[in-house]
Amino acid sequence: MEEAASGGTPSVWTGLAGGRRTRIRLGFASERGLPPHPGSITKNFWVAEAKVDVKRIRLHDLRHTYATTTPKTGVHVEVVQEQLGHATVAHTIDTYSFALLSLHEAAAQKVAALVDGPF
Repeated sequence: MEEAASGGTPSVWTGLAGGRRTRIRLGFASERGLPPHPGSITKNFWVAEAKVDVKRIRLHDLRHTYATTTPKTGVHVEVVQEQLGHATVAHTIDTYSFALLSLHEAAAQKVAALVDGPF
């Protein structure tokens, strides 16, 4: 098992998924180095959320926030697709196209600047 650079927490877990041996890159792990139970992630999120003065949201909402804001920083949508675990880029684009409209305008402005630029 690979070790993360800080603290020795495993960054890759090898186990069975769908009857096949697979390696899963973990964002974080349980104390035993295994993928944590989803319920414990939510519980820890609620505990952390209660310590600060913020509106309570669902943990899953952070996934949507990440998916809609990251492409606007210049990260390619294919990277977002891989990080979210979507099967295809098309699925990611179809799901979050409403948030990607501003990218169309930015692209059009870049092309216009190219066309209008010095020759």
